[in-house]
Amino acid sequence: MNQASKAMVECFNAQYVSLHVRKSNRAALNLYTNSLGFKILEIEPKYYADGEDAYSMRRDLSELVNSGPANDRPSTDVVQLDDLAERINVREYQMVGHGGHDGHCC
Repeated sequence: MNQASKAMVECFNAQYVSLHVRKSNRAALNLYTNSLGFKILEIEPKYYADGEDAYSMRRDLSELVNSGPANDRPSTDVVQLDDLAERINVREYQMVGHGGHDGHCC
């Protein structure tokens, strides 16, 4: 996951990643908070079509900005960027700072 996050910083100048998790999804909440460093920002009432509330969550990526290229160290992560993009809110980083890049990330 850190390698995918690092690529988002390098390619899109991403500052954070955001996502929503059902309040009832304790496994996902545990994964995102305890393993992946996401923080709960707020509860969004009736976020899902069935009326369930969601945790709005965010992971700050600023610690990755100056930590070297994404491929500096081997990763044990198996998450692909396409899989990650399906699970996160891509609006914040989709095109920010992408102009004029050298193509190493895309």
